[in-house]
Order: sequence, then C-alpha cells, then structure tokens
Amino acid sequence: MSVVDWVLGIPAYFGRKPPLDTREKLIEFLDTRAAFLIQKNIFDYARARSGPYFSQIIKEQAFMRSVEVSRWTGYPTGLVALAEIVRGVLFNYAERKPLSDAISSAALAAFDKYPVPEVIGEETWKKARETLVGRLAQIDSHPPKFAKDVILPYAQILYDSQPIHEELRKRDFEMIQAQLRVNLVTMHDEFEKRAQKTALLNDLGVHPRAGAA
Repeated sequence: MSVVDWVLGIPAYFGRKPPLDTREKLIEFLDTRAAFLIQKNIFDYARARSGPYFSQIIKEQAFMRSVEVSRWTGYPTGLVALAEIVRGVLFNYAERKPLSDAISSAALAAFDKYPVPEVIGEETWKKARETLVGRLAQIDSHPPKFAKDVILPYAQILYDSQPIHEELRKRDFEMIQAQLRVNLVTMHDEFEKRAQKTALLNDLGVHPRAGAA
C-alpha cells in the first residue's frame, strides 16, 4: 500500500464520534487513534524542522518513502499506547486480567486488519506483531498511569523512527516527546467521554463491576 492508500482510518478521527459501546467500535478507536498519533507526530515534527521547505520535501519520493516506513513501524507502538489508555479508563470497572486480555485482543485485531506493508516486508511485520504481543502483555504488570506518562517508555522508539536525519534531530527529543504526551491526553479525554463502559465491557465479554456506566 502506498502513502496515499494507507489512510488507516485517519479521516474518521475528524468525523462524527458515536458512543464507544462495542468491541468493533473499540477496535476502530484503537486503530484510528494509533494511526493519527503516529502520523501527526511525524508530520508535525517534519513541518517544524523543515519550516518553509516542508511543502517541497513532502513532494520528494525518498522522503515520502521514509515517512511510509516510519508510519508502519510506529503504528504498533501507537496501538500499545492507546491500549494502555483504554485499560486505564476501564481499570476500575472490571476484573484486571480479563480486561487486559480483552483490550489486547482488540489491539491485535486492529493490527491484523492490514496486510504486510511492502515498504517493511514480511519478516519485519512479523517481528512487529511479536513485539506488540509482548508489550501488550506488559501493560498488565503495573497499575494505570496518567495519560501523559503512557508514552514515556516508547518515546525514544518513535523519536528514533522519525524520517529526519539523526544529525538534524539530535536536540529535539524533548519536543517530540512533549507532542506525543499532549496528543495522548487528548485521546484519553475523548475515550473517557465516549465510552459506554457497561455496554462496552459486556460486548468485550468482560463482566463489569457494579457501578460501571
């Protein structure tokens, strides 16, 4: 799939936002927000770094290929972060292990929607899935974090994958990390507002605790 073809549901981010009350809607939320988190991070940083030359570099084939590689390699990391956000919001409304398993299953379902991206190849995509499984399992090893802190273990990974030469971005880690934190807080607030907790947990096959709404 090309950069143009690989939208990952990005337009849905700006569309009507119905209540989140089914597993399929959760999968869509994880998918679109993970994609948006990664894509916005890439293009906002590229625009900030290149300034008035941004409109030129996005026309360069080599740069756009690097963008596509960065988006695909970053997408699983975005899924982990969004899965942790969702788990944090629902943490007090269901038993810990069944909840984590259900959210991990939804995140993997989002990943598995896509065929192997040509720009990274089958072996890299397979390893990306294995890494995703491992990171999703680690979410259940600690209590929920503040939304702004969820991205901290992964910020270096996303920084390293930026399609900007290392020498040009070597002083920009804090800026990139801060941008990721702000965007995750926004997505946390959106999920908190849209989640119909009892209905969503029931559709996930997770027994809600008393008081879930």
